Amino acid sequence: RSPRLVADGRQPLRDGSLLCEGPERVGILTSGNYSPMREQGIGLGFVDADARLLDGDAVTIVQRGRELRAHLVRPPLWPVRDEGE
Repeated sequence: RSPRLVADGRQPLRDGSLLCEGPERVGILTSGNYSPMREQGIGLGFVDADARLLDGDAVTIVQRGRELRAHLVRPPLWPVRDEGE
């Protein structure tokens, strides 16, 4: 499975970071960056099918020795705006 991820904070997500659920590694981040539209880090990755993660589930991203909280989300990664905005 190839989920979309949104970080809980502003830290840009980086490729090669590990995706974990608790102490267990469940995947890897393949790309990421900072979204000025969301004002959050966003990314794409691969998650093991055995992990059975669903949209909305929380994961921990281990990036450069730090742990960042993120959630799996349904596309699109940006908030949908009304036509009148």
